[in-house]
Amino acid sequence: MRRVIDSSALIDAILPTTRQDRALAAMADAELWSPAIVDLEVASALWRLARTGQISAAEADSGVDALQTAPIRRVDDTAVVGEAWRLRESVRVSDAFYVACARLLNADLITSDARLSRAHDLRITVVLLR
Repeated sequence: MRRVIDSSALIDAILPTTRQDRALAAMADAELWSPAIVDLEVASALWRLARTGQISAAEADSGVDALQTAPIRRVDDTAVVGEAWRLRESVRVSDAFYVACARLLNADLITSDARLSRAHDLRITVVLLR
């Protein structure tokens, strides 16, 4: 089964969070995809978490290593930017890239973002990590 994973769920998968087991289970046996923006978003989140002392520098480094080796195929952002822009009234534009990617690939979307999971008329299946 195809699944798109967003940056919030990927952070939960690569760091020792309370949702790590659920994130890894949602990813198991799936063909994983993300828009290319995932690399920027995850790296930025790791930097912010390390800078604010929520994780160590070593954990951030390990997170970047995990990001680089994760078995996730990237969809070029140019393939989804138009659809993402059309979704701007329903969800934040950065989230719209993931929704557009899931639509393009006819895939479920894995997220830890409760607000995104409650958005109306996404026309995809959203798997919320709780």
